[in-house]
Amino acid sequence: MRLDASSARELFADCAIVVEAFDAVDAKVMLVSAFASSGKKLVTASGLAGWGRSNAMKVRKMGNIVAIGDGETSVGDGAAPVSPRVGIAAAMEANAVVAMLLGKEL
Repeated sequence: MRLDASSARELFADCAIVVEAFDAVDAKVMLVSAFASSGKKLVTASGLAGWGRSNAMKVRKMGNIVAIGDGETSVGDGAAPVSPRVGIAAAMEANAVVAMLLGKEL
């Protein structure tokens, strides 16, 4: 199965929360577009490239979407998705999911 907006909505139809963990920008955009107006809770990450600047990573809520990361650092020359920032984002995403499941605000 190739995941596209239609198949993503079908695949995750029974899920209360969808967590995006793609590396490719086009895949991230596709998933966010698939669920943006659906009301389904979506946790996504953007701005994980490089190292350091851990405190720049934030949680942003936009309707049914929670976005984790600095929102600006993109993968490119000299800025790969390095393990420490990816790990921080994964922990922040997990924290957002737990808050959603418990009905708590972040």
